[in-house]
Amino acid sequence: MRSILFFNFFFVGVYFLYAQTIPVWFWKNPKLCPPGYAQVPALPGYASTDFCVGAYEAKNVGGVAVSQPTGTPWGSVTRAEAIAGCQANGSRYDLISNDQWQAIARNIENVATNWSSGVVGSGAINRGNSASSSSVTACAGTDGLYGSNGGSGCTSTVNFALKRTHTLSNGQVIWDFAGNVNEWVKDANVNYSLTQFISQVTNTTAKAMFGPGGTYTSLNSGEYGGLGKLNSFSAGGATFRGGNWGEGTTSGIFRAETAFNNTDRFDDIGFRCVYQIP
Repeated sequence: MRSILFFNFFFVGVYFLYAQTIPVWFWKNPKLCPPGYAQVPALPGYASTDFCVGAYEAKNVGGVAVSQPTGTPWGSVTRAEAIAGCQANGSRYDLISNDQWQAIARNIENVATNWSSGVVGSGAINRGNSASSSSVTACAGTDGLYGSNGGSGCTSTVNFALKRTHTLSNGQVIWDFAGNVNEWVKDANVNYSLTQFISQVTNTTAKAMFGPGGTYTSLNSGEYGGLGKLNSFSAGGATFRGGNWGEGTTSGIFRAETAFNNTDRFDDIGFRCVYQIP
């Protein structure tokens, strides 16, 4: 009888211990996303709950948009084809929205290690593969610290400006969120009649739509904070973000272009998918 009571008390104790600790452990170690996806923390005004984003630009695997490191990005695709490619994965998959893009970019913005100085707002955020002649695959055996050379995808020397990975506040890593190929978002375009580096945008609504949470107008030369450029003009009907392999300092995590039609297809415009957590 004593042994039975002992084990009963033991298991009750273990139950209460785990009931208290599992939620904290689970929050610190996101496990809710499909393979190849990173969990993005909610951000009021942009994403009311956590969601998952492709850690890699979409690759064409039999007409399905797959987030994987191997293969070249799925380019020369219209926005509608990008939506269909994402939704072919299942009911909870879709093309990334502009709000979701903003939730990711603003999260990246507030992680110190994404800035060249190691201090938020000082120096510049890395802009990925933005100084080469073509898109590239993820660098095998690396964390993206090396810049792209347009061939194998990596150089032998460290170039922080061309680093191809960004880290979220929960430690999750995303590849090529800036540079490599431009990426469609699901939303129609918004015309603010602006052509400015993102760090210099002071229009409140344009900044909310395409810009950072912080104020970086002092970053007004050179890399312009690595945030990219806003080309918001015309009424093309679609928006893409991030920049491509050859756009230099105009590429960046907040880069936005609204002058194209959603039926356009170019080899430097790709996309990535999101997954809604049940």
